[in-house]
Amino acid sequence: MLITVRVYENETSAGDAAARLTERGFRPQLTTVLTASQGEPAQVIRAAVQAENLPREYRTMATRLLEEGKSIVAVFPPFGSGL
Repeated sequence: MLITVRVYENETSAGDAAARLTERGFRPQLTTVLTASQGEPAQVIRAAVQAENLPREYRTMATRLLEEGKSIVAVFPPFGSGL
């Protein structure tokens, strides 16, 4: 399944983006917000990968971004992929 990932400068911006997605009809269960305040960055990212809320290939980059204080929103869009 396709996952769209975006990086935000801070937790507030990421939370606002996730809220706007919900307001526009995205189911909250399809949106994951990852922030440094959720715990040790490597553990936060590892848990997201294990839950299949973040692609495994993003693990190193996402960990570094959380260590820098950035936040991540990952969402399963309500459409599939085409050929």
